[in-house]
Amino acid sequence: MKVEENEEKINEGVKQRMKDLHSKGQYDLSQSPDEYEKIIQKLEAEVRNHISVQQQMKLYIESYQSKVEELEGLEDKYDKDKRRIQTMIKDVERLNKDNGELKRDKKALRKKTEDRQKEFNAKLENLNDKIKDLQGKLDIRSARETNQDSSLSKNDSKNKYFHHKNEMSVDIPESQKSLYYSFFDNSKKTNVVISK
Repeated sequence: MKVEENEEKINEGVKQRMKDLHSKGQYDLSQSPDEYEKIIQKLEAEVRNHISVQQQMKLYIESYQSKVEELEGLEDKYDKDKRRIQTMIKDVERLNKDNGELKRDKKALRKKTEDRQKEFNAKLENLNDKIKDLQGKLDIRSARETNQDSSLSKNDSKNKYFHHKNEMSVDIPESQKSLYYSFFDNSKKTNVVISK
């Protein structure tokens, strides 16, 4: 089928070429058959050359078309990569911004922590001073109470001995005993107030 098409094309090309030559005055029908044969061979060679060039062009076109399709695929891939890179750049910028905010927050938190630590240490020191003061006062009070207790216990033992001794040796009416005991009780209380 291709051979017939090629022959038709050759014949049409020859006819067209002959018309062109005749119109230009380069071809005369009165020329000899040998010359005519040479012209036909020359025209056939040109047609074959044209067909060969056309086939090569077709191959080149197909090759370039496949390269274009390949490049279009690469362009799609490039566009996807470009969008992905742009997204990554935005993410990096956002992360840098977040990192800067975190650094500022960290500094602020560190300063706040240091301030609270100083405040806590000052309060702790103040409380320790108060505890020392209270401990000193407590020690003084304990010492006083110990002295009072020892003096009271001495007085109590003397008073008990005195009461016991007096009760045994002297008969005192009940009404006077109560006065007597209340006197000694009041004297004990007076000693405690004076020693404080």
